[in-house]
Order: sequence, then C-alpha cells, then structure tokens
Amino acid sequence: MYSEAELSGIDRRGLDRAIQAAADAKATGNLAFGAVLFDADGLEQGSAYNTVLTTGDPTEHAETQLVRLVAPRMTREELEKSTLYASCEPCPMCSGAIFSAGIRRVLYALPSARLRAIVDEAGGTRMPSLLLTTKQVLAAGEVESFVDGGFPIPAGEALFR
Repeated sequence: MYSEAELSGIDRRGLDRAIQAAADAKATGNLAFGAVLFDADGLEQGSAYNTVLTTGDPTEHAETQLVRLVAPRMTREELEKSTLYASCEPCPMCSGAIFSAGIRRVLYALPSARLRAIVDEAGGTRMPSLLLTTKQVLAAGEVESFVDGGFPIPAGEALFR
C-alpha cells in the first residue's frame, strides 16, 4: 500500500477520474468500476465504466470498454506511451485487453484482495474470481509493462461500503 503523497499530480488526477467514472457506474445501477486513459502529455483520451448489470454482458468491464473506445483512434505508439488508470485492480480479462491494446502503464487505486475483503466484511455477494493479479498477467507478456496500485483513496473504497 502506498500513501496518497506518493502520487504525482497527473497520476492522482487520473486515479480521481477513474474513481469518478466508478461513481458514475454505481449511479446507473452498475458495479462501481471505472477506468480512464491519459496520453503521454497527460491529456485524457477517454473514460469508461462497468455496465455489466445494465447490459447483461459479462465483458462490459470498465477497462475493456475503455480499450474499445480508445484503440481505434490512437496509434500503437500513442497507446504504448499512455497510462490506464483504474478505480480497482483490473481483472485478468481486462489485463489481457490492456496488453493486447499495447498499453504498457497501468495504475489502480484498490487492489483486488482489498476489494474482496471489503465485500466480505460488508456481507455482500461476490462472484468467484480468477486469483491472478494484473502484474502477474502483464508479466507473462513478451513486452515489459509497468503496473502499480494500492493507493489508498477513501472515495474509491467508499463506493463498495
């Protein structure tokens, strides 16, 4: 876990935007997951949130939707230099989409293990998970990726309480 002080201004802004997208998801009756992509210049190129509950499509995670949105309009080089920010640690499916898009830098606020603990503490129902971290999935790729997370942003955790 890190402290909020360890985040750069752009990285804090990216995580805050991802958490806002997660709040938007929750407000529409979906699961509280959001993602945003900033280019190498720190400009937002797109944001998305989870719509699994309203569409019934189990692949409509925030990160997969974001990849579908930005990949057709950015070059591979632009994607490689971009950063994907996520409110929670991307699942293995989303990590695969991130890898396939060529995005090589991922930062997230809430780790999957912490999310599971919050849901369990609250007595909520959670789906069975593939217990692979984003770092493990991306490390299996043939190109180097940077993944970091566990930034304690109370607004992100509050969405699951």
